[in-house]
Amino acid sequence: MAAQTDPLREFADSLRGKGGVEARAAVYQAQRVEIVRGKDLGRWIAAHPEPSSRFHNGAKTPEDQAKEVVELLLRRNLLQRCERMFKRPPPGSKKLVKFPKKLVPPGPGDVKSFAEDAFYAWTYDRPSSPWMLVFTILGMAGVLAACLFPLAPYGIKVTVFYLASGLLTVILGTLVLRLFVAATSWILTGKTLWLLPNVLSEEVPLSGLLKPLVSVQQPDEDKAWANSWLARLSVGVSLASLIFVLYTHSPPKGTVTAEASRYRDELFDLFNIRKEGNARLGNSSASTAFEEAPAVEDVIHDSDL
Repeated sequence: MAAQTDPLREFADSLRGKGGVEARAAVYQAQRVEIVRGKDLGRWIAAHPEPSSRFHNGAKTPEDQAKEVVELLLRRNLLQRCERMFKRPPPGSKKLVKFPKKLVPPGPGDVKSFAEDAFYAWTYDRPSSPWMLVFTILGMAGVLAACLFPLAPYGIKVTVFYLASGLLTVILGTLVLRLFVAATSWILTGKTLWLLPNVLSEEVPLSGLLKPLVSVQQPDEDKAWANSWLARLSVGVSLASLIFVLYTHSPPKGTVTAEASRYRDELFDLFNIRKEGNARLGNSSASTAFEEAPAVEDVIHDSDL
């Protein structure tokens, strides 16, 4: 006989699957869990009335339907309610973060109740998908390849080295360009133009780091003095002076090229990246020099004479 499936568990899996409710990782009572917002649960249930209709008693309004469905999940211990540990915005911010990193249990009377401003943690592991097996195999292959890197051929070592260096250069170059555009736009207009505004955010998933490409931050009305033309002019003059000093005192191009080559060779030595022929030549030279060196007793006897 086929094992009976739990309809409510399948509904919970759909909430956690692709196209389900947005979730984030957090720490709840020293355990790492996935949390969702009550507001997002209510919106999802209201937008998908068919799969949730079998789990409420014909409530008319979407709010009542979400309340009955979520409270059923709470009673079946598929969800547990929790609250923010820190209920004030972090220093330098006026708003609370969308998804907190640490949560605590709610009050005694709120454990099994639904509220849109509350958070809910899933009490069971996310359903596995075929991609999980693929990523696991790729992760194991990556670890094995990293361990075998010292034994890789010279061409593979050089390719990996330049790919990693190029990726690091792109990342640092993007951050510098992002800062330059933001500073220039603020100095000229008082508004801040951010390229890839979410690239350093800790509140968005990996798929949202590159979205949107551009955003404009309006001046803060509470800090009018910081956005005045005099403050922006002072910052602009200071930055221009700093760039001019760095440019006039920069080393010649030939020196920079030579130092870059030297650092590259030192990194090659650090990661043991050298051609097999060069390694044999170095070993043979060292052994030849060792063989041709005079013995210590001979040197002593010659000095006595």
